[in-house]
Amino acid sequence: MLGTAFATVRRCGRGAKIGPLVADSIDDASALLMAIAAAFPADPFIIDVPDDQPELTALCKGWGMQASFNTARMYRGPAPEPGPGIRSIATLELG
Repeated sequence: MLGTAFATVRRCGRGAKIGPLVADSIDDASALLMAIAAAFPADPFIIDVPDDQPELTALCKGWGMQASFNTARMYRGPAPEPGPGIRSIATLELG
């Protein structure tokens, strides 16, 4: 049984961009990504995964996805502790 999960997907210059993706578990995230891939079968898709989501990174790599660039997340003061669940970044384009 799936928990709570949602994602936004939009067409971009090449394929489709996913983000945000929020899920209770890696199984929920996987089911959601499979549904997105089925909805956009001919398109490559892009997802920005933060470093504190190693399960999502492993899932994407298991599907043959590869990193195209890295970015640094910087905080003023201590970095917040990651919350429960699986998350991707909504968009890097908006900062």
